[in-house]
Amino acid sequence: RCWISPLPTTPAHGCCHPKGHGIAFNQTNKNRYDTFRMSSCGNQHTMREIELKFAVHPSFELSSIRGRAGIVEIESLTALTLRSAYYDTVDLRLARNGVTLRHRTGDEGPVWTLKLPTADTRAAIRNELDFEMSSDEPPAAAAEPVTGFTRTAPLERVAVLETKRDRWKLLGTGGAELAVVYH
Repeated sequence: RCWISPLPTTPAHGCCHPKGHGIAFNQTNKNRYDTFRMSSCGNQHTMREIELKFAVHPSFELSSIRGRAGIVEIESLTALTLRSAYYDTVDLRLARNGVTLRHRTGDEGPVWTLKLPTADTRAAIRNELDFEMSSDEPPAAAAEPVTGFTRTAPLERVAVLETKRDRWKLLGTGGAELAVVYH
C-alpha cells in the first residue's frame, strides 16, 4: 500500500482567534483556508487531512510515474520507524465516532495528534490538530475537545503500533514539492 500526502495539506500554523476559532492557512496556497472551532489554542499545528490510499500491482515501480502529472523528479527520503500509541475509552467511543487520539514518536519529535471528523462524509477527510509534547498522558488541550464523546470515561492506551515507512518526495518543475509517497 502507498499513502500519498499532497503537500497542500501539510501542517500549517494555526492562527488563534481570541474566541477559540482557528483559521489554518495552507503554506503553499494562502487563498485556501479551512475554519473550524477549537476549545483551546495552545502551541499546536492544525491542518485538514486528506488521506489517499492506493493499492498498486506488485510489479509497480515508483519511477514509472516520472514525466507524468507534472512529476519531474522523485527524491528518496530517509525511512521512518514510527511508534504510535492510540488512546480511547475502554468501549472505543472515539473510534466509533471517527475520532483518533494518538501519541507518535519516530518522526520529527513526539507529537500528540487529534483527528476529528468533518462535515464532509468521506471518511478520509478529517481535521487534524498536532500538539508537540512528550507527555505519556493525553494533554488537556487534546482531551478537552473529545469530552462530548468520552463523557466521564477516562482515556486509556488501547493499542500500540510500530511501523516502518519508506518515503519519497515527488518534485515538479523547478523543484516544487508536489507530494510525499509513503510505503
